[in-house]
Amino acid sequence: MVNKLANVSGGEIFAIPLFLTDRSDLERFKKSDFSGENKKFAYCRIIKDLGGGGILIEVFTLIDGLSPEIEDIIQSGRLFPPIAINGLGIYKKRWPKVGQ
Repeated sequence: MVNKLANVSGGEIFAIPLFLTDRSDLERFKKSDFSGENKKFAYCRIIKDLGGGGILIEVFTLIDGLSPEIEDIIQSGRLFPPIAINGLGIYKKRWPKVGQ
């Protein structure tokens, strides 16, 4: 149950790196791995922890660096309807938290 290890709350916003496609899903990352001007991220917000059913998130249309304004993320609108994820990206620190 990866989502229980992720320990998330509704409203938290995470950055989804768009440059790690060639790295293992099981690899852990540190904050310095995400710095640099050429690194782009999508953003998601936790809607609800579904327990054994995963984590319900909404993904936004904004693509930017690691430090956008939270309001800009939210105002960009949803990319698609909410989906459930297993939380592995959050647990492995692949998706850094950027706000709430």
